[in-house]
Amino acid sequence: MSFSHLQSLLNSFRCAVRGLLLCLKTQRNFRLELIIALWVTAGALALELSRVETAILLLCCALVLSAELLNTAVELAVDLCCQKPHPLAGAAKDAAAGGVLLAAFIAAVIGVLMFGCQGRPKALAALIFSSPARILPLAGAAVLSALFVFLPCSKQVRKHP
Repeated sequence: MSFSHLQSLLNSFRCAVRGLLLCLKTQRNFRLELIIALWVTAGALALELSRVETAILLLCCALVLSAELLNTAVELAVDLCCQKPHPLAGAAKDAAAGGVLLAAFIAAVIGVLMFGCQGRPKALAALIFSSPARILPLAGAAVLSALFVFLPCSKQVRKHP
């Protein structure tokens, strides 16, 4: 691989990371979905779900987060193209938001199927409340999660260089 190809590849990764950071800074729903994904992952690890179950849950989380990133891209592109409200612009935004809703709904159903069977809710509750030393860090993590999600979003979008 030549230096210019490597530089191009690295630039692609840089742009992708910039997009992720943009969504973290400006999209409350992305932050909420990211926190849910982290809690789902922690629950899967704590309950020692099978590799297949954990992989399915991670795939669902990735699907929802990816849908939210694409929704943000559609919204930004529509806003760039349409300075005034237009029915087609609204329809495009609504369709993209519907894609996120559908992905989140399916992910939630799969999560309920994975976590809601075979006594897993009782096992998770028993694990949490088995030691007072576990409750305080979990409560702290829950508070930090809420702050992360509900802190005001930056609405500034940098112009592309």
